[in-house]
Amino acid sequence: MLLEFSANDLLQSRVVEPAWYRVHIDQVEDRLSKDGMSTNSWIKGHIICNADTGDKKFENVPSPFLWMINSKGAFAAVGLFAALGLEIAEGTRADTKALEGKELDVFIGNELYNGIMQNKIEGKYRAVR
Repeated sequence: MLLEFSANDLLQSRVVEPAWYRVHIDQVEDRLSKDGMSTNSWIKGHIICNADTGDKKFENVPSPFLWMINSKGAFAAVGLFAALGLEIAEGTRADTKALEGKELDVFIGNELYNGIMQNKIEGKYRAVR
């Protein structure tokens, strides 16, 4: 197999320093889960800057690959939508497609996965300061 690496491939491979980053959400893609019993909303975005310092060292690095919300696990999206100003209460409904184009601060850490260090969304969100 012959591989040709794109600019995005090179950015995706960068391991960021664990920190709060300002992230722009570019796209939300809904896909049926493997078992067909739920829906996964895959969130794709990119880093704008370090949210605390403004440093652009990791500018345009894509958000980690496994940034996802499952329809059976709405609890995982409470902090995300709250950081964008939605008041969450029992019965509140939120469309994940509405995340497209939004900016928020996201804590991105690192994890070892199959022997490879990669970026990881820690599930920590806050409003843009």
